[in-house]
Amino acid sequence: MNFDIGCPGCGRTLSVPTESGGQDFTCNSCNTVMTVPLFEAAPPAEQPPMQMQQVTQEELLDPVPVPEAPNPAAKPVDTSGPRRPCPMCGEQISTKALKCRFCGEVLDPDLEALSNKPNPDDNLTSSEWVFGILCSGIACITSIVWMIQGKKKGAKLLAVSLVTQFVFAIFQAMAKVANHR
Repeated sequence: MNFDIGCPGCGRTLSVPTESGGQDFTCNSCNTVMTVPLFEAAPPAEQPPMQMQQVTQEELLDPVPVPEAPNPAAKPVDTSGPRRPCPMCGEQISTKALKCRFCGEVLDPDLEALSNKPNPDDNLTSSEWVFGILCSGIACITSIVWMIQGKKKGAKLLAVSLVTQFVFAIFQAMAKVANHR
């Protein structure tokens, strides 16, 4: 005989055999490990059927707000004080804001100095140099994709690829001239 128990992790109702009472059981949905309670000989009383709740389409489409984890280092932001537009996106933000919560623009000079660390996407790695030289045609396509993504190294790879193509064309022309003599 099986009994239904609720998973403490996801709330899903699971059917477990009565013989598994006192043993560890893993939920198939969320992998929560729980100890199955010891069951009495009599089955539990039947629960009334769940009532269906009417939900409108707007309620389905509205996103559920997810609370952010509290950051103990962050100072609470006063949202009731004076406001000003963000210089980047124009959204109204607090005049004391260090960073725009809408677009992420850093407004505090001290915080901006900390965030101006070199980006690994700014410079080409040695393998990207080799790729740009040996496979310059494909590297041109890759560099254009990187430039669309906003990576600064896309323009550098494009320059390496085009210079390689130009040098290769010069060597080909010199070889043709040397063969005609």
